[in-house]
Amino acid sequence: MTDAAPITFGFRRRRRGAARRSGRFTPSVPGSHDKIHCTIPCKCTAKQNDTMLHFTNTLHDETEKRLRKIESSFESMIERAAAASEVLEEALCRLKAFIAGYTFKDSAEEIRFFKEVKPRMMSRLLFYRKVYHTELNKPVGHPETLAAYLHGELKRLDEYAREHSEFYRYYRSKATHLDRFYFLRGAERMAGRCCDVFSFDRDAVFSTVGDAVVAKILANGMLRTYLLEELDALEELRSYQPLFPKVRLTWRGSKAELNELLFALDSSKCFGDVPLTRLANYLQNVFNVELDHNLSRVLGDMRLRNEPTPFLDRLAEALLKRMKRRRKK
Repeated sequence: MTDAAPITFGFRRRRRGAARRSGRFTPSVPGSHDKIHCTIPCKCTAKQNDTMLHFTNTLHDETEKRLRKIESSFESMIERAAAASEVLEEALCRLKAFIAGYTFKDSAEEIRFFKEVKPRMMSRLLFYRKVYHTELNKPVGHPETLAAYLHGELKRLDEYAREHSEFYRYYRSKATHLDRFYFLRGAERMAGRCCDVFSFDRDAVFSTVGDAVVAKILANGMLRTYLLEELDALEELRSYQPLFPKVRLTWRGSKAELNELLFALDSSKCFGDVPLTRLANYLQNVFNVELDHNLSRVLGDMRLRNEPTPFLDRLAEALLKRMKRRRKK
């Protein structure tokens, strides 16, 4: 088992928070970048064993390649999480179809699959799904509001750990004496043992009592790292606030106009590779105004306008008039 190792992200960090400021997250679970190698003694034919190893290794490599492409293709964390979820759902469907036609050589191989292989991939899907909803529902306003929201998400992780404390202790201690109950299909469910059921686990051929809980444990570890990085970035933003003048200028235009300016600054990278939510928080503090927290919806509404950037167009016209120049047609 590899769970004892700390769950980390796939970026290089000079210090905590640096990765969040770059806006790039590549989550990984222990061993997720290693190919699956079978170390269980085997009496089956080499052909059957090679089929299992070949499929899982190939699926792993293909999925990792697609996820790396997604991480480098999308600026928005919401878009990256949605795209990554689709890739992982497809990979799990392929894995499920393979297992439906595969015969494990013995109970040890079956336990290893449902205790390590499947939860490793499932955990990343759970992570990206949760990140998607966390980002989508993240409030944009005063830093205290955002901090309370992030701490609330951390509290949910703690509550899940308490509800499944018995299984947490079993899994993290690397115990094996109950593996036949937790990780063999068709095993008798022990009274009082809690388990989770997800969409990929409704088929008895592709699910056991404990594999979904292992996946959730691994996913929650990645989520905790992600949320703590978010809080670090927020703390840095707070440290900038004393630099603001005691009496701030208040934005007199509409929120829709400020949203145009926000997305224009973000799209042109005037402040470098800064996350959109951080830039939005900064503008709200500078101009003493609160914007809509659902920035994806705001951008979608802007796309539907007949005139997508009326405020920016008026700014350009006002400056040209002051310069006694005319816009070239």
